[in-house]
Amino acid sequence: MYLVLNNKMFLDVKDMINYRNKLNELKTSNVKLIVCPSYIFIPYFRGDNYYLGSQDVSSKESGSFTGEVSSSYLKGFNVKYSLVNHFERGLCFHECKCDSVDKINNLHKYDITPILCITTEEYMDYESVKNDIDEIYSKIDKDKEIIFAYESSRAIREGVITDFDGLKNTVLFIKEYVKDNYNKDIEVIYGGSVNNENIKSLINLGCLNGFIMGKNSVYPEKVMEVLMEVENG
Repeated sequence: MYLVLNNKMFLDVKDMINYRNKLNELKTSNVKLIVCPSYIFIPYFRGDNYYLGSQDVSSKESGSFTGEVSSSYLKGFNVKYSLVNHFERGLCFHECKCDSVDKINNLHKYDITPILCITTEEYMDYESVKNDIDEIYSKIDKDKEIIFAYESSRAIREGVITDFDGLKNTVLFIKEYVKDNYNKDIEVIYGGSVNNENIKSLINLGCLNGFIMGKNSVYPEKVMEVLMEVENG
């Protein structure tokens, strides 16, 4: 079971140091904890109780690309996972699916596991799900490890999950579609307003392989509550 902490851009230097120290005190046994700080803070995270992840990565491997961070750079700091195709990358930076394909292929080249985000506005929008999977998954090496992450853009935007049954049906559809069309058994985690108040309901869906905490991931006490539920779930 995975628990991914996507810190986004909510911690300054002082907060980050306190946050890192609190994370280092967490105990995990049944959960693979993945911390995704801002790029500039990645070198500060060296805990033995979690894996290091990145919130994004460049679609380019090297060259004159001001402000970009490549897969090889992440590899140098022992990053093991990276989010790809997150809803906010498309919304705020207008990234396209072709960027995600290049990112995944570069991550695989450096043995970093991509966490591929599949996003819909409405639950059970199966056509959008199929299009995203076919546009990205069909163009990468499917023999290499990849984690799928289903996101609800409405849940991210509004801060609440409105339809747990719809969420479950969508996750099951993703697993079944990839199995039927690509002959692969995949792991699917969920991201979109995951918090200490709804984690039990999410666990009880019985179809998820983990969770992504966004804004709530920067509060160590909330992380601890969610982690304990996932450990015991």
